[in-house]
Amino acid sequence: MSNHSYSFAGNVLKLVTGNVFAQALGVLAAPFIARLFTPEAFGIAALFLSITSIINVVVCLRYEVSIMLPKTDEEAANLLGVSLAFVLITTGISILGIFFAWDIIADLLMSQNLRKYLWLIPVSVFVNGTFVALNYWNSRTKHFGRLSIARIISSVATQTTKLGTGIAGFVGAGVLIGADILGQIVSTLILGWKIWRDDGQLFKDSIHRKKMVANLKLYKKFPLYGIFPSLLDNLTLAMPVLFFTKFFGSTVTGYYSFGMRIIQLPVTLVGVSISQVFHQKIASTQAVTGEISFYVEQVFQRLVFMTIPILLVMLSAPLWFKILFGPQWNVAGQYVMILAPGVALRFTVSPISVVFGVRNRQELAAIWKVISLISTAILLGVSLPFADAKYSLYFLVINDLFIYSLYLYLIFRVSRASIKRAIFSVALR
Repeated sequence: MSNHSYSFAGNVLKLVTGNVFAQALGVLAAPFIARLFTPEAFGIAALFLSITSIINVVVCLRYEVSIMLPKTDEEAANLLGVSLAFVLITTGISILGIFFAWDIIADLLMSQNLRKYLWLIPVSVFVNGTFVALNYWNSRTKHFGRLSIARIISSVATQTTKLGTGIAGFVGAGVLIGADILGQIVSTLILGWKIWRDDGQLFKDSIHRKKMVANLKLYKKFPLYGIFPSLLDNLTLAMPVLFFTKFFGSTVTGYYSFGMRIIQLPVTLVGVSISQVFHQKIASTQAVTGEISFYVEQVFQRLVFMTIPILLVMLSAPLWFKILFGPQWNVAGQYVMILAPGVALRFTVSPISVVFGVRNRQELAAIWKVISLISTAILLGVSLPFADAKYSLYFLVINDLFIYSLYLYLIFRVSRASIKRAIFSVALR
């Protein structure tokens, strides 16, 4: 095995190892948590998460992505400073928005049950934005091991909080929301402390206001082309939750969100780790040779092989959902079986989508995200006359298969990789 392959595999292994422990705790706790909390509570928590995920897109104005690109750490440090400055600004704006439009927001979100948890939105935005910025710096410096440690401890804090408070009789949506935020806080503090311990002096010596302004201008394409498309992207992901809440209620939303949360564990476990290491690898390769097609084809092939067993597990979800989580979650298992093909394709494609940023072709990703939003809205709208959540899920699968096939085509085109060669290599193995 080449040094490049060994290094890539080793870095993925570090991240996956931490994620395995972190997600294993979530898997072990899930059957108990599912029996403590109602589908409605999960639905409200999912709605909160959808809202914050939309805001989190703009929290750093997408400058966090550019941290990976500069040739010098000094320049990258100033981009980290830019990102954290926008975290503070965005958090302040969210505080004002919640304070002056509390009731309006609750009405627009179509869930009065969420009203009492709105004050937690700025907290989540600040913590998540800080973590995202630090995470990109951490990926740049290749300290993947400490990220794994942060995730493990974060998972322990999150799951023990949910279990402990649930057993004590506190089983509202606020517990699920608060426990997730607590986990975010713990991981951010751990990662921040370790980064400051190792790189604090570099930050003190390198970060200056004039340099931050200069880098803000130099990498202006990231907010210019990145914010609106990313908003569209997260709005597209949040749309089913908003749709099910409005037309079918929080319980159906709970079934959908719980099912998606369980089957997306492989994406969190492996896909995100591969994406981070892949991003660092092609960013450094792009800076030296500009030839990244080999890595795109190689990682795509690995993802295809990983997807096959995941798809088989998802197709049998009605059986094991009922056994693991109780008969009240049988509907969620049926939802997972319906959604399986679309989720499998998304898992195969999403980790290599960082190609657009590395190639500085964000405009193509932006066009795809516009198409994705429009397509999702149209197909969900078409499903409404059937007045059945399952029919809406079938239309979502059709939508995912269409938009992620298009995404894969664009990724290979931008990276100058050959999709025929990649698929042919998969078929020969």
